[in-house]
Amino acid sequence: MLKKLSLVLIISFAWGITSELEAQFQSDTGGALVRITQPGQLSDTLSVWGDVLTPGRYLVPRGSTLAEFMQYAGGPNSSRNVGRGNPWSRLRLSVTVSQYDAVTQEMDLMKFHLRFNDEVPREMREFRLTNDDIVTIEVRQAPGFLDVLGVVGPILATVTTSILLYDRVIR
Repeated sequence: MLKKLSLVLIISFAWGITSELEAQFQSDTGGALVRITQPGQLSDTLSVWGDVLTPGRYLVPRGSTLAEFMQYAGGPNSSRNVGRGNPWSRLRLSVTVSQYDAVTQEMDLMKFHLRFNDEVPREMREFRLTNDDIVTIEVRQAPGFLDVLGVVGPILATVTTSILLYDRVIR
């Protein structure tokens, strides 16, 4: 009898822990919520979109900086950097933080721009995020010589072929 009672208690305890853990990792929309904070620690819920390794909703320690949050999300995603081997291409990072101001009921935008290999600006390193902020990260590639040549070359070839065709066949 005691063994059955202890087994029922263990199963119900395990069921309660499982449902609690499941609730920590599910958001209202059914998507995953990445928890960075320890249980019981004050935290903020933030969203990150765009060119990061793991976009989504995060539960991070309260008062986290923008640079720390970008590290939690895995940093800028390099899969879009098609010109990595191109020495003339210049990669730029554009970071936008959307904060809702409850007093004015408007969204405030903070924008940060930097080159990929430059030092991170102090304002970006020290920028404190608040609850329900949305961070959008975009990796941009300034076109280099080979990129322009890749667009202009086929256009010039088409125009040249059309002129030769007109000159030899139609005329």
